[in-house]
Amino acid sequence: MVGGGSMFFYVLENIQDIQDYYISDRNPIPIKLLQNLKESPNTLSKIYTEFWNTINSLPDDEDKEGFYKRMKDEFNKTNDPDLFYCLNKVCYNGMIRYSKDGLFNTPFHKGRTGCLPKKVIQKNTQLHNLISTKNVIIQNSSYLDIDYKENSLVYLDPPYPSLIKEFYHWDFDFVLLNKFLKRTDIKIAISMGQNYDEKLLPQLNQFKKIILSGYNSSHRRLNNENKVVNELLFINY
Repeated sequence: MVGGGSMFFYVLENIQDIQDYYISDRNPIPIKLLQNLKESPNTLSKIYTEFWNTINSLPDDEDKEGFYKRMKDEFNKTNDPDLFYCLNKVCYNGMIRYSKDGLFNTPFHKGRTGCLPKKVIQKNTQLHNLISTKNVIIQNSSYLDIDYKENSLVYLDPPYPSLIKEFYHWDFDFVLLNKFLKRTDIKIAISMGQNYDEKLLPQLNQFKKIILSGYNSSHRRLNNENKVVNELLFINY
């Protein structure tokens, strides 16, 4: 479960005494993007720069939105990870949202230019250097399919139950996740939203709970207001 990838890159950059780093997701798109960052970051940066230059050369938001919609339709036909990367940089608040039919449907963010290519190039270079200098294994697979070594530290970032129907519209088996959380041969850390349903994951009652406070961007996007919300991190060690 890649999630936004921030935890993975934080560990890469700040924790040195790890032999192997594994990152996996059953969604092939973020996995392919990570592979592209590892193998050809300059190509990804060039694709985004051309995309950004094209959309920002258009005279007004209406034309930009039309171009964005055409590219979004193209992505929904091809699942091109590089195009998804470009769309995510100019869509509304960088939010990833899917329809009930499994189609990416986040709207264009009017009035904004999107992420500047210079910053994207710098970030891609930084991430490439992190991935390519460590023993990083990138897998398109479920967390259930990995052969974990004893005493491995596993971080899980599953879709929050409260957002599945609203943003993602896909099935996720919390029964299997709860069973996985009972393992005692590995260290597990898992993120969850503050309003998660305890009945879905009763095993979390056996974990230590760490509360992280802040302004949640998804809440702002939904309700047009700032509210302090809590992100939860559960650990079994």
